[in-house]
Amino acid sequence: MAKKSGVVPQELQTWYDRIHAAEKLRQDVAERYGWDRIRKELKGEYKSVIGAMKGTPIVPVNLVHAFVRTAVPALYFRDPRFTANPKGVQYIERAKIIEPILNYRWQCLRMKHEMRKVLGDAIGWAGHGWIKTGYTAEAETRRTERASSQGKGKDATPVYETDTVIKNERIWAYRVSPNHIAFNSDESVDPPNDCRWISHELNKPLATVKKMYPGNDDLQATYMTAYDVAKDSSASSRGKGYSSATKGDQDRAGVEMVRLYEITDMDTGQILVLADDWWKPLQDARSFPYEFKGFNYSLLKFNDVPDEPYPYSDIYAAEPQIFEITKLLSMALNHVKRFNRQVFVRNGALTPTEKAKFQQGVDGAVIEYQGEMPQPMNYPQLQPDIYNILDRLQMIFDNIVGQSAFDRGSSTAVKTRTLGEVSTIQRATGTRAAEKLDMVEDFTEDIADKMLSLIRQYTDVPEFVAVTGLDPRMLNKLLTAPTSEMMGKMADETGFYFTKKDIQGKYDLQVVAGSTKPLAPDYRNELLVQILRFGQALGFQPGDPASNEVGRELFRGIEMLGVERAFEEKIQASAVQQSIQVLMQQKQQLEQQVAQVQQKGQAIAGQVQQAQAALAAMTQQMEQQRSVLPNGVVVPGGGGAL
Repeated sequence: MAKKSGVVPQELQTWYDRIHAAEKLRQDVAERYGWDRIRKELKGEYKSVIGAMKGTPIVPVNLVHAFVRTAVPALYFRDPRFTANPKGVQYIERAKIIEPILNYRWQCLRMKHEMRKVLGDAIGWAGHGWIKTGYTAEAETRRTERASSQGKGKDATPVYETDTVIKNERIWAYRVSPNHIAFNSDESVDPPNDCRWISHELNKPLATVKKMYPGNDDLQATYMTAYDVAKDSSASSRGKGYSSATKGDQDRAGVEMVRLYEITDMDTGQILVLADDWWKPLQDARSFPYEFKGFNYSLLKFNDVPDEPYPYSDIYAAEPQIFEITKLLSMALNHVKRFNRQVFVRNGALTPTEKAKFQQGVDGAVIEYQGEMPQPMNYPQLQPDIYNILDRLQMIFDNIVGQSAFDRGSSTAVKTRTLGEVSTIQRATGTRAAEKLDMVEDFTEDIADKMLSLIRQYTDVPEFVAVTGLDPRMLNKLLTAPTSEMMGKMADETGFYFTKKDIQGKYDLQVVAGSTKPLAPDYRNELLVQILRFGQALGFQPGDPASNEVGRELFRGIEMLGVERAFEEKIQASAVQQSIQVLMQQKQQLEQQVAQVQQKGQAIAGQVQQAQAALAAMTQQMEQQRSVLPNGVVVPGGGGAL
C-alpha cells in the first residue's frame, strides 16, 4: 500500500470504507458463484478445478465452452436495427433521421465487439455484464494577438486573447469488467436502478495518472506489476500485491500502478476521482454532465436472485452435472485403458532391466523372462448403465441451461428422432432463448437511448452519416443547415450531415425484434409473406392500403433500402394515377351534365323560336284586321281610335 503524504479526511475515508466493503461483498459473491472457477472451466482447466481422483486422469468435457460459444452468437450475431417511434405528430418526419443516425453510430463504435464480451460475462462466469456510456472532449488553449497593443513604437506591448477550443470529442460506450464495478450493494437489490452510487475501478501507471490529473506530483503508487527478470525478461504478471518490490531489487522489475476509483454519486449529482487510500481527490468534484436520467451504466443479467444484488450464471446452476459427466467419462476411459496394464508375474521371473522395458512399453522391445509367462489381470466389463447415466446427465444439463444438442450443432444420442420430435425440442429451447433475446434487446435499447441523449446534447458541429437508399430531396427539406451556404446541400446519395437541432423531440427507441439473431428466414417476414399469399381471402386487393403496408414492412424487415424506396415511389405513383382517374371520371360526369344542359337549352331555344314565330304571326294578323276598321274606332288595348 502506498504511503500517504497527508491525513485522509473523514469524508474521503468514508468513501474508501464504502468501496472496500462493496468489494468485499462482491468477492464473497464471486467465491460463492465460482467466477474464477467457471473461467477456468471455459478454458478447459478441469484438472485444477476437480482435482485428482485417486489416480484416475481427468478427461475434460468442456460443456462450458460449447454452451457459451453457442449462446452468445445465438443472441447477438449482427448489429441491431433501431426504430424511433415519435411521441407526437410533429416528430414523425424527424424520426426518419434518427434511425440511420443510431444505426450508423452503433457500427462506428464497434458495439458488436463490446456486446459479445458483455454477453460472455452474463452468460458465462459472472452472470451479469456492464456497459459504460459517456462523452469525452479534449480542449486546448489558443492565444491570438489583438490588432491593438499597449504603448507606442518600440515600447508597444502586444495584447493577446486566450480562447479554449475543443480539439477532439467523441461519444463512447464500452464493456466494463464486473470485477471493476462496486456499488452500495448493502442496500441495492436491483442495480443500477436503485443504486445511490457506483464506483468504477481503473488501474493505470503512475506517470500516466500524473499527466491526466495535474497538480498531484506527490502521488505515490498503489501497487506494482512485477516479473522475474532472471526467469523471463519479456513476461509480465499483472497481479496485485507487489507493493513490496523495490527499485533496488536486481531480480525484479515492474511498473508503478495507481488504483483509481471514478465514483458517480447520485445523492449529490457529482463525479469524484480518487486514488485508493490517497489523502486527497485527484481533481475537484464535477457535476454529473449528462442530461439522461440515471447512471451512465447499463446492466445485463439473466438469473435474478430475490432480494440480492448479484445474479448467478447458467453455468453455475449446471456445474454439478458438468462435474459428474466429466468424472464418469474419465472413469470409463480409465477403465478401458487399464486392460493389459497390470500383470501377475512370478517372483524372479523378470530381472529389473526386463521390468523396466515392460513398464516403458516400447514397441518392438524384447523382454526375457524365466519360468511361466506373465498373465494379465482380467477386469470386469464396463457396466452398460454408465451410458444411460451419461445421457440422463446431459439431458439434465440441457434442461438447466435451456440449450439442446441441436442448438449446439450436434446430434442427440438416439438417431431415430422424428421431425415432430425435433421440432418439439427446438420450440422448447426456443422459448428459453426468446426470453434471453428479449432481455438483450431491452439492454440494447437502454444503451441506445443514452447514446441518443448524448448525440442530442453534444453534436453542435455537423456530423456526417454514411447511408444509402434514403431520399436526398426529402432529407434536405428536413435537415437544418448551420449556414445559408449549406441550404440544400446537407444530404446526397452517400449520406447526410446533421446537428443536434435535427434530432430534438421525444421518441421511443426500439430494436427490431430478432435483428440481432443470425441471418435466417425471419418468422415475422414469413408471416407477412403468408398474409400476402392469402390476402385475397382476407379482402386485400393489390394496391390497397393494407397490401401496401404489408409490402413496406416486408422490405423494411429484409433491410433492402433501395427496394423499399422504389416500392414507396411506386405507391406514390399509384396514388397519383388513382387521383388522375378520379379527376377523369369527374370530368366525364361534368361533360355529360353540360351536354344534357345544352340539349335542354336547344329544346328551349326551339320552343322560343316557335313562340316568337307564333307571336309574329298573331301580330301580323292583328295589323291586318286593324287596317280594315273605320277611322275613329277605338280598339281596346290597341292604343288608337277609329
